[in-house]
Amino acid sequence: MRNMEKIEKIWLTDDAVWIRTADGREACEKFADYPHLKYATQELRCEIHAIAKVQMVARMVHVWL
Repeated sequence: MRNMEKIEKIWLTDDAVWIRTADGREACEKFADYPHLKYATQELRCEIHAIAKVQMVARMVHVWL
């Protein structure tokens, strides 16, 4: 079983979703890499983020950390 990093913060900018781990590392996924998010309004991005943040964070942690 893989170790999962503790995520302390998740936030959105105009062009990406960011995470910060408990040990201070930060990583992001650019909306431009995801067609549904690239052209989405800020409101829709926030709704998608609220619904999918657990899956997105899990994927980001596995890829980057």
